Amino acid sequence: MRVVHVRLDDQDIKQIDRLVKRQSFRSRNEAIRKMIKEKLSESPNNEDPDENVEKLVKSMLRMKKAGGGTCRVEAERAYSAASKYNVEFDDHDIRAAMKKTLEYWRRKVNLSYADALGYEVAQRMGMKFLTGDEAFKGLENVDFVK
Repeated sequence: MRVVHVRLDDQDIKQIDRLVKRQSFRSRNEAIRKMIKEKLSESPNNEDPDENVEKLVKSMLRMKKAGGGTCRVEAERAYSAASKYNVEFDDHDIRAAMKKTLEYWRRKVNLSYADALGYEVAQRMGMKFLTGDEAFKGLENVDFVK
């Protein structure tokens, strides 16, 4: 095993600390290691093209080109291409997602609010929710892929 130094902004550190406090992980190090391993193990062939557009755009904005500038043009193109998949959500969806997230946290299951919102919107629209998140395994109208 090798040591790799990682630079995180304050918001990311606060989020990791909240996970540790909720006992989803024993330490910051464990949380970061597991999150990185999980992300690396995901197969790009199983990803839905419109999945997590916000993360894609943010990561592209953070990348540095050889000249030192950010990839804003590429990020804008990626967002524009995926924006046709945008779906409106309402107050009912937000409240249902908050309730589902809280319900799972009480069971010590790490369910992100964004995933819960996606699930609730899919339920309302009568669509299947495609995910690889173990928290959704066995729920109604979920296509679970790994």
